[in-house]
Amino acid sequence: MPVRLTLLALITLGALIGCAGPSTRAPDNTAAPRPPSLTELIEQDISANRLTTPSDNNALDKVERLPNPDQKKHYRQLIADRYVQLAERALQRNRYIRASGYAVKAGEISDNPRGLAEVRRRIQRYHETTTAEPIPAQVAPPKPSASLAKARLLDTISLPQAAVRERQFELRYRIDLVIEKAVKRNALIELISQTQSDARWLSALVRSRIRLSHPQYDLVLFSTIDDSHPPLFHLFERTP
Repeated sequence: MPVRLTLLALITLGALIGCAGPSTRAPDNTAAPRPPSLTELIEQDISANRLTTPSDNNALDKVERLPNPDQKKHYRQLIADRYVQLAERALQRNRYIRASGYAVKAGEISDNPRGLAEVRRRIQRYHETTTAEPIPAQVAPPKPSASLAKARLLDTISLPQAAVRERQFELRYRIDLVIEKAVKRNALIELISQTQSDARWLSALVRSRIRLSHPQYDLVLFSTIDDSHPPLFHLFERTP
């Protein structure tokens, strides 16, 4: 009798399992996280002040990938506005040379960044108060040494020849940008100009500006005359 009951229980249990069918799980409705859009990445870069650097991850490069011209204009304006904000912050700390570099960037990226005119006025007032400083003798720098040909090029900053020829005051903004970049990267500077007179004037301007902003900096400045090129500065890596 107990054997029959056990067998009957097993048969009943098997039937119940067969009726239940295969077990099922609730579907996983958790969606994979959505990757950020290009505009979101641009906004993140602007918030983090990755405006035009680093070279492989900055807001301006991403803006150039936007297909919509109106979006491009909008985000270029935001980047330029942020440069103006950085310039204003630098002015509050009396870092006029750095502010000048930020102002140049803002003007290059957008035609009319908000607040740029006032920033430029404040920088110009600073320049006017420092023009009484004696300017070093206008002596052309030496020609590049052979070692410079092997040095790694870090950056190039061009100048409009008309502004150089007319000795325009606004060139000081570009010179200040050159100085900030050179000091930041401890770079050697090569000046390429079209005439000896331009070379002497530009090199004197560099020396006077760097003496005001970074008097302890070990300036190494070379000069090349080449009338087939617009005036420009090359920044090279300084090797031991």
